Amino acid sequence: MIDENIRKLESGEAFSKLDSEVIDIIKRTVTEILPKNVIVRIAGGWVRDKILGKENDDIDIAISGATCTEFSQTMVKVLGPNTKVVILEANHEQSKHLNTARVCLFRDFWLDICGLRSESYSEGETSEGTAQSDARHRDFSMNALFFNLQTMKIEDYVKGVQSIKDKVIRTPISAIEDFTDDPNRIVRCFRFVAKYDFQIDQEILDAIPKIIPLFLHNITKDRIATELTKMLHAKSAFFAMQHLISSGMLSPIFDSESLWSLDMEKTLQRVRRVHQIQPDLTGNDSMITYFAAVLLDLEEKKAVPDPEKKNKPMPAITYQIVRSMRLQNALADNVKKILHGKLMVEKIFKDGMNRVNVGRFVMSTGPLFYLVRPLLQTDDLLDFYDNKLKPFIEEQNLSKSYEMKQILDGVTLASVHGIKPGPGLKDLIDQMIDWQFANPNGTSDDYKKYIAEKKGH
Repeated sequence: MIDENIRKLESGEAFSKLDSEVIDIIKRTVTEILPKNVIVRIAGGWVRDKILGKENDDIDIAISGATCTEFSQTMVKVLGPNTKVVILEANHEQSKHLNTARVCLFRDFWLDICGLRSESYSEGETSEGTAQSDARHRDFSMNALFFNLQTMKIEDYVKGVQSIKDKVIRTPISAIEDFTDDPNRIVRCFRFVAKYDFQIDQEILDAIPKIIPLFLHNITKDRIATELTKMLHAKSAFFAMQHLISSGMLSPIFDSESLWSLDMEKTLQRVRRVHQIQPDLTGNDSMITYFAAVLLDLEEKKAVPDPEKKNKPMPAITYQIVRSMRLQNALADNVKKILHGKLMVEKIFKDGMNRVNVGRFVMSTGPLFYLVRPLLQTDDLLDFYDNKLKPFIEEQNLSKSYEMKQILDGVTLASVHGIKPGPGLKDLIDQMIDWQFANPNGTSDDYKKYIAEKKGH
């Protein structure tokens, strides 16, 4: 299959309509820039995915014989003066060693253009590299492939095709040297495990513990958050999580400030149980559930000062996800909801089911209440959820309890009780909602009558 995909790529059969349009613009630009001898190669992920038989609209090109600025300016001549161009300067501290030109070819499609990386970098260096040296400086062998638009052939200088055939993630140079160049590649490695279900070469696994201090010192949290999000949304997130935890990266990624003393063995057990119970998790469901499994013990931690709001206390889980890991508030809220829902299920299991406590569980946890299931830590709880709680929710039409509206607004409710609206109204609202769960056919007049009768006793 791989060899056939290579044949289709080199013959042009594998090109999508977008591919053909982009390649046509590139070739017209090369003609325009003559007499310069410019060679253009599509690099990295696009080539990898074509060999795997997958579509990829993220086209990056590496050029030799001209600078990215010269090539992008010539591309503007081909496309017209209104073409948008952005030049991104090299940033050595973030392992971005070359300038990159971004050109908007059409609609919202941007083409990234850069030169070929040389064997070494220094501030202000302008010497051009070769395809061989560039391949050696890419993160993994399978991402170090080129498709030469002059010869219409794949160029493989670091056995990238063999890595794809073997389904093994390898580095083009020694793993230590590769990760020293950019420690964030460790997280990228886990992401590719999640995306492609590949194995990790043992040399990489041996190198990771040695790179952890550099990882903690050099990498921005935003970059880690980007890679981690992509990893946990992929189809094989569990296998990536297993490698992440087993390799010693649990604390560097999920507790980089060393606040929580996360237990590697317990976390690994919880992550494995999540996969055992719900092996088909993907997307947001996967990210929320695995975060909940990792940070479960933080539910019991005291609130911590929020450094961005005058040290106002905030829940430990919110601090870790939003402040420490630079991820979204929505993720923190959903993680807290399903962890609280887990505690509610455990209490219902102990106390027995009724419409009020089950309705409260669904209302409190929200539309993601089903994600509580893979977090249940014992078989008795799982059996209870599957064979008693879930059927009860369906039979009693409680699956959308989170959409239930109050039968009386706050002002009317206060009037019924003969009090002024204020903070004390919350307890009365809770009592009214409990009554609504217990009396699914009850009306506002029924509730007013119920309150009047209570007052009469």
